[in-house]
Amino acid sequence: MTERIVSFVMSGGVGSRLWPLSREDNPKQFHDFSGDGSMLAKTLRRLTARPEGETPVFLIASERHADRVHADIAGHELSGGGPLFEPTGRNTAAAVALASLRTLSEFGDSLVLVVPSDHEIATAQQFWQSVEAGTAAAR
Repeated sequence: MTERIVSFVMSGGVGSRLWPLSREDNPKQFHDFSGDGSMLAKTLRRLTARPEGETPVFLIASERHADRVHADIAGHELSGGGPLFEPTGRNTAAAVALASLRTLSEFGDSLVLVVPSDHEIATAQQFWQSVEAGTAAAR
């Protein structure tokens, strides 16, 4: 039996690493560097491409980016997930705590996968093979 994996995409940041292209109102996860969608949209496609198993996908993002997030998630089936907006960014530990609490309240003791929104991973099938290979250890 394939286990449920509740996925969380961390889509925060202040846009300082790729300055001047990336700015506070337009951080790198919203850029389309390869011509096939923003980094955030590509992350969503990768997570929703899991071959089998329930995979709700949530996004943790700043309220200031709500319009951009809604634009990027349009057309993606998030399997019961959706956006979670922070009034103020609190970095990775707070995002993981939020992911854990949300998973426990909605899905019980399911596995949690937390990923950044701005990594380039072109092989969704191999990505999921790696994740699935680690589920026994995660459990």
